[in-house]
Amino acid sequence: MIRYFLKKLSRRRFAAIAAATSMLVIAIVLGARLLGDNNKKIAQVAPSSNSETAVDYSLAGDFALRIPKLDLLVPVVPDVDGFNKEKYSEALTSGLAHFSGTHKPGEGNNIFIFGHSSGKKTDTNKYKEIFAALPQLEIGDPIYLWYQNIELRYLVIEKKEVDKEDLSWLDDTPKEVLTLMTCYPIGTKDRRLIIRAEQL
Repeated sequence: MIRYFLKKLSRRRFAAIAAATSMLVIAIVLGARLLGDNNKKIAQVAPSSNSETAVDYSLAGDFALRIPKLDLLVPVVPDVDGFNKEKYSEALTSGLAHFSGTHKPGEGNNIFIFGHSSGKKTDTNKYKEIFAALPQLEIGDPIYLWYQNIELRYLVIEKKEVDKEDLSWLDDTPKEVLTLMTCYPIGTKDRRLIIRAEQL
């Protein structure tokens, strides 16, 4: 009688262990497949990223600016006429604006991008304060540009408050630099803040 119960108990334990082992194997296989799919997805999003971790630029479009320190990832509208208020005002409702006539990333010259730092309370533009935190940048901070499926890295080399009539920052440069501009002090249009970063 005792032997009968022991055999029955042993069979139940064996069945339970076998079932648990099967479930564990299935979980490991499914987990490996999911992990593999996620890795493929990241690789497709940022195939040539130079940053610490891959970044999903899919929502930012073909041309975007990223500043990790400011937790900023924003689309850039290319070739905007910075002398035409109607045109640049319209472009700035979609993100930042690349000043027409300045260069594009990878061309080895001056890339000039500008955006709002403040706006009216009644203004519904979600980008009306996109550059409000720009003054927090310091020399050595990294900035990234996403262009033609390539992420390019720049380091801040200059931070300067300038007269709003100073157009020298649009000029060509002997090597690739990124120039960012916004109205300054924040909440005014009196002067401009310039951040210049050099490509690594």
